[in-house]
Amino acid sequence: MPDFKPRPKEEPIDIWNVKLPLAAMWGIYARQSTPAQLVKNTQSTEMQTDDLIKWLYDKNLNPKKIHLFDADLGVSGTLRIDQRTGLQELVERIKADEIKAVLVYQISRLFRDETGVQYNVFATICKKHNCLLITADGMVFNFNNPMHLKMFRYLAELAAEFIPQHIKLLHQARLRKARQGFWAGQGTIASGYIVDYNEDSPTFEKLIVYHGHKPVIFLLFERYYELGGNFHAVYREFDELPYVFSDFEEWVDKRNVNHWKKRIKVPGGYKLTRYGLRSILTNPVYIGWWIVAGDVMCRNNHEPIIDKEHEYLFWYAFDRLATYTIDGEINEKKVIQQPRRFYQKQTKSTSCASGLLKDRITAEGSEVYTHIDNGRANYIIAYAAAQGKATRIGDSQIYSVPVDTAFTNRFFELLEEMHDLDEYHRFIAEETQKQATQTDTLTTQLLETESQQEAILDEITAIRREIKQQLYREQEENLTLDTEKRQQELELEAKPILDKLRTRFATLETLKNELQGKLNQQPQENQEVREARQFASFHIELHKLRLVWEKKPLPIRKEFVNLFVEKAIVSVAAPHWVQLDIVWSYPAWGVDTLYIYRRSGEHEVWAEEEKETVREHYFTADQETFLKLLPTKTFRAIKKMAHRMGLPAHPRTKLVVSEFASWEDWQFMQRVGIENGQTTKCVHVS
Repeated sequence: MPDFKPRPKEEPIDIWNVKLPLAAMWGIYARQSTPAQLVKNTQSTEMQTDDLIKWLYDKNLNPKKIHLFDADLGVSGTLRIDQRTGLQELVERIKADEIKAVLVYQISRLFRDETGVQYNVFATICKKHNCLLITADGMVFNFNNPMHLKMFRYLAELAAEFIPQHIKLLHQARLRKARQGFWAGQGTIASGYIVDYNEDSPTFEKLIVYHGHKPVIFLLFERYYELGGNFHAVYREFDELPYVFSDFEEWVDKRNVNHWKKRIKVPGGYKLTRYGLRSILTNPVYIGWWIVAGDVMCRNNHEPIIDKEHEYLFWYAFDRLATYTIDGEINEKKVIQQPRRFYQKQTKSTSCASGLLKDRITAEGSEVYTHIDNGRANYIIAYAAAQGKATRIGDSQIYSVPVDTAFTNRFFELLEEMHDLDEYHRFIAEETQKQATQTDTLTTQLLETESQQEAILDEITAIRREIKQQLYREQEENLTLDTEKRQQELELEAKPILDKLRTRFATLETLKNELQGKLNQQPQENQEVREARQFASFHIELHKLRLVWEKKPLPIRKEFVNLFVEKAIVSVAAPHWVQLDIVWSYPAWGVDTLYIYRRSGEHEVWAEEEKETVREHYFTADQETFLKLLPTKTFRAIKKMAHRMGLPAHPRTKLVVSEFASWEDWQFMQRVGIENGQTTKCVHVS
């Protein structure tokens, strides 16, 4: 009889005792709910990112095996995966089997998802790709373990329920605080003010005037009044300045400075948008008023920037610009401004409409649009004329063909010098993979949403079935039962549950429509990548591509160009010379500056004084003197005007400057080293 060997006693499973994959790549996901939490806050219990990294270092993890995903700082946890840059990138890396463990401070840093769709999708992806989730308190979730999955869902559900309850209480507390005249963190701090965070100050947590910005606020109201309420003129005047509001002084609390993160930051300070200007000119805070939720709580809550003596400046602007009065009525005094002139931004691609750089071209301090005029495309520097920077049409309107031609020639020169296109192929592969991952993530979310909706419908059906079965049972026991009345009673009892289920179903339906809408946009994006990939082997037959380049559809050519160009800055250097600064996205190409000759450099109307100059000096002055008298005119244009004026021909035997160049052109050409000609010059900066 063989010896009996008892089976070793199995150890109880410790669901948290999971071996950490220290040799694998780890991802740290950092998210804080609002931009305000990015500032030092003594009430915050959030573990800082440095502490999370230290947590991994203490586990002897190789620093090269750690990747930080912090693009979602200040982003709400209620957003979908595809709406959060950092989380989307993390999911893509998990799907690519690159990240095998994710470290977060707590589950709420990942999701506060009331629908349950997002955290279920995340768990499904992690389960499929064997990726662990670890929280800073040492909890490890292996989603292949049903107990782990159940615990994760429970904690994620708690995090979601926290939002409506906590926000409601927080909102009420803030509202009470605001009604007492204190800054409660709602909205943005009005320009010209800061919050007093000095606990020993009598104005603690109230608005105080920041004297570094006060003069600007007063000047905005003053100029609006002086310019007769011309809003656009005021905006243009201040937009021409290098900055409107200067940088904050060092003593200003960083919590105040952080409120300006969404403003337009420029060297030395901040610019002002049209919306920002309108908000300033209609905000009663500047006369000391304190308004909470539409109610005027106090008319002398804090120091006003517009004092009583000049209060008329505020009311002048308010009456002309505000949509509603202080009492909440429609403002009948509001002045309807003449609409600003805009240029076409989108035009159909035709053989005569080029605009090859449309998606990348800009100008210093201004946008550039493509506009079709008489069947040809022009680059329009949007605000050049309005800002007084254009004395001729040619200063703001640039025929696109010479610019596009010069760009294309330089572009192919660089392509022909380029032998290694690994980065280009890598970009195509990454972009294709990225779009495939986004489509897969959206599809997974959509399927999870539909699955939850089906479960809700099943639950509603089950409740209704139970009502009927209960009614049948009671009817069998009591033949005199008023079934109609009893059914109403049972339905009334089930109504709260049914209403809650229907509300959740409607929320999921909204989410499903959003996901489906975004998913429907994906094929177009994929098509653009497929078009770009048509050029993936262009280095093999580059000469053939150059021959058929102009025959390719404009959208395909633009897409190809966009891969290599980060931005192109256009400016008018002289009447017949355009400067194009090209910042290439391909690092080895650096920056190029092209000086491009254009024939149609002058379309301005001749002034009577200029005609008189032609009449007076045509027979006596030599070419150089004549051009100095009319510095924007070419000698050819001067001769044409003389002919139209009936002056007889007067041939010059000595021409210092080409007939096709003005004196400003000539001076510019001498300055940048362009010889007497009409060819494009390229200056390369590595």
